[in-house]
Amino acid sequence: MSHLRIVIHNQNLLVLRNYTRLYLRVRAAKNWLLNDLYVDETYRKQGIGEALIKAAMDFARSDGSTYVKLETAYNNYTAQKLYEAIGFKRQGLNNDYFTYHIEVVSNKADN
Repeated sequence: MSHLRIVIHNQNLLVLRNYTRLYLRVRAAKNWLLNDLYVDETYRKQGIGEALIKAAMDFARSDGSTYVKLETAYNNYTAQKLYEAIGFKRQGLNNDYFTYHIEVVSNKADN
């Protein structure tokens, strides 16, 4: 597995992103697991989390990946609302965490 970590620092803002590349055994397709997302409380509700998730999706797409996967606590309603607004689909509950998944490949044929 390979890892990508992006740290963005702007005054007191620190956002840490940690991704792990996954491979599906059946198809050997590349996929990314978003392990961590944090935006300092001072900077929340400004679109930073959404922008970072979309940047992660763009990175996964450019890497040739099929999907991005993440987990969030069953009671983290703010995160769930954000992920679902972006288009992530809830896959199920596992040990007090919901798993979410979004495809990042286009089904359109290349021109």
